[in-house]
Amino acid sequence: MTSPRSEPPSFHSNLRVVPSLTHIFISLRIKILVGFTLIFSLFFIGILNWYYHFTSNEIINHLKIDMKDTLQGAAKGVDIPELLSLYKDGSPNNEGFSDDIRFYNQLNWLDAIHQTEPQAWFYLFILGNSNNNRRIGTSSVPKGESEIIYIVDLWTKYDKNKASRFLESDIPNLRAQKVIQSKEIAIHSEIYTDKWGDWLSATAPLFNSDGDVVAMLGLDIEASYIAQLQEKIWNRILASFAISYIILIVLMYSLSGKLTYQLVTLTKLVKNASNGDYNSPITTNKSTYFPDEFNYLSSKFIKMLDKIAVREKQIIEGKINENNILLDLQSEKKTNEFRSRFISTISHEFRTPLTIIKTSTELLERYGDRATEEKKKTYFNRIKTTVENMTILLDNILEINRENIIKLKLNPEWFNLNRFCQEIICETIDAYGKEHQIHFSAAEIPEWVYLDPMLLRSMLSNILSNAIKYSSPEYPIEFEVLNLQTHIQFQVKDYGIGIPLEDQAHLFEAFHRAPNAIHIRGTGLGLQIVKHIVELHHGHINIESQENRGSTFTIRVPLSQ
Repeated sequence: MTSPRSEPPSFHSNLRVVPSLTHIFISLRIKILVGFTLIFSLFFIGILNWYYHFTSNEIINHLKIDMKDTLQGAAKGVDIPELLSLYKDGSPNNEGFSDDIRFYNQLNWLDAIHQTEPQAWFYLFILGNSNNNRRIGTSSVPKGESEIIYIVDLWTKYDKNKASRFLESDIPNLRAQKVIQSKEIAIHSEIYTDKWGDWLSATAPLFNSDGDVVAMLGLDIEASYIAQLQEKIWNRILASFAISYIILIVLMYSLSGKLTYQLVTLTKLVKNASNGDYNSPITTNKSTYFPDEFNYLSSKFIKMLDKIAVREKQIIEGKINENNILLDLQSEKKTNEFRSRFISTISHEFRTPLTIIKTSTELLERYGDRATEEKKKTYFNRIKTTVENMTILLDNILEINRENIIKLKLNPEWFNLNRFCQEIICETIDAYGKEHQIHFSAAEIPEWVYLDPMLLRSMLSNILSNAIKYSSPEYPIEFEVLNLQTHIQFQVKDYGIGIPLEDQAHLFEAFHRAPNAIHIRGTGLGLQIVKHIVELHHGHINIESQENRGSTFTIRVPLSQ
């Protein structure tokens, strides 16, 4: 028996493998890159937010200082006596402003300052008791309370809709009252909103010759100007942040590659080793001047893999040798079983006919002179039949022997197929069962075929004799020959004891017999001979059988031209 010695044995483990959930593999380099990117992103966002608010506050503080300096310079150029006289006897025009030359003198001065500070919008007003103030229109405050009276507003020259009218009343704010008390410039700490918009505002006192606060100079800066400054700062910060962020990602990508190089190399080594490849060309970086833990781990791991490869090779070689020994033992066991079955079968098959011969010869020897001719003929026929059966048995054994040693050879020749089949039917009925009937049919088969008649005779004789032995005479056997153009099909169908399903896979093994056929004479060699003959003809044999229902053997052999 040939064994696949070159194939390594399969390993079995008693450990129970618990299936794990499917995970998505993400490399350590990506994790480091993403982790550091997130950390630095949060850090940069915090720094960005702080820097933005810091610079915005600094701008507003510097703006407040500029407003103070601007107010101080503008206040020095205001003609306070002229302003007071305009308040006392100036008259408004139809639009609510004034055509008085004094009004335009004050307005032109405010505009001159505005030309140097385009974001600054000035206005002049007086803060006094509502009972004593001069105004046009109704008062904005109850009688006896402090009231603002606007005199000149720079918006008159640029947008009269935003300008306060001449001698218009308004409610005083805390900033104006603070200027009266402190006699110093007051700057509003936050952006405030009025009917004209959002503003950052400051107020400066105007003094008479006695040092008393007689009027005030207000300065407003539109909040949109501050927003424009903040937007410019924000855009510059974002540009700097974007550049820094890109540089950081590039540096982190490069650094993460350096940090994880040894680990990635080890991962590849482990992956290759898990697939049985211990001779991977992957090498670790040994030329570094400053080795670290990764270098140490890599060198030790490679040495460990070399040792594992040697041990695994030894184990595999040992397992192969062990497997070969087991295969040899199994082969020897099967040979011994085959030999035992062969001896047992042959002994049984020869013992019966020899007993018959011995009994017949003894009867002839003792009673031959007194036996009738008919009786003697019966004994002689019995001896002759028994000898013929033994000859068939020996032929089968020798045929099996030739199959295994020198191989049967195909010797095709032309012969009449119909006549050939008829002869085999007659021979089989004469030899095995004259009480049986074989119904033969041949549908348009060729008259002459080029096959091996000797092997074909052995094949069909075995199939037909089995059908007779394993079926009752009351059920006829069907023998059909069909012409399949390129093949000839032989089909033998009986209605006998059938073949158990579990034995059908062993039908073509030498000396194998099904349990329901043990008490019927036979060697268990016939079907093995049939299978080999079919294979010599490059044909095919198929068996359909059901226990106690019968069997159908179908054989197809190609036609040789």
